[in-house]
Amino acid sequence: MKAFAFLLICLAALGCSEKSPTLVNLPDAAGKSLRLEIYPSPDGKRPAASFNVTEPKSVNAILGILWQGVEQTDHKCADIGTATITFADEQTVTIEILPGHETEYYEFRYQRKNHRVPRNAFLAALEKAGIDLSAIPKECH
Repeated sequence: MKAFAFLLICLAALGCSEKSPTLVNLPDAAGKSLRLEIYPSPDGKRPAASFNVTEPKSVNAILGILWQGVEQTDHKCADIGTATITFADEQTVTIEILPGHETEYYEFRYQRKNHRVPRNAFLAALEKAGIDLSAIPKECH
């Protein structure tokens, strides 16, 4: 009986200690501007591209998606560009973006941690901000 009670306590402790998804810790201030830099592809088929988003409403829409970023195990997928975000309080952060391997998600790295966000929502926010989606890689090679 004692062994059974001990087993139940251990199982309960394991269940309670299961790590819940960690959200990204990007600053929560309002966005001011965003500069997106896309690197050229190694094979030369995709040229470099850059975009400036200066409308705070558009920056905040993109941030709204990024704030949903759930930390995941990092992997060797190379970043395809960076997004430098300036907040209304003049704080600036840079994230690395990468398409990832799952069609449901787009990924980014911030503070050396990989996060994923809903792909369709992320790309829609970029497009609505005036970014040409044909310049944004959709696959990780």
